[in-house]
Amino acid sequence: MLLGTRALRQRLDKGEIFHPGIWVAGSIKEASYALRVASDGLMVEGEQYPPHTTYPRPYIVV
Repeated sequence: MLLGTRALRQRLDKGEIFHPGIWVAGSIKEASYALRVASDGLMVEGEQYPPHTTYPRPYIVV
């Protein structure tokens, strides 16, 4: 399913895609959201990697 900009924004505002407060409007690009992931300070599959602790694997499956 593809969502246009307006439908994507509405679902983001309702917290249906990401938790409220963790996304930025500037990352909405037409029918997509430019996802960015930090190289540290992550939680992956329930395991926390605190700030200044680099994630040990070369990729994360989203």
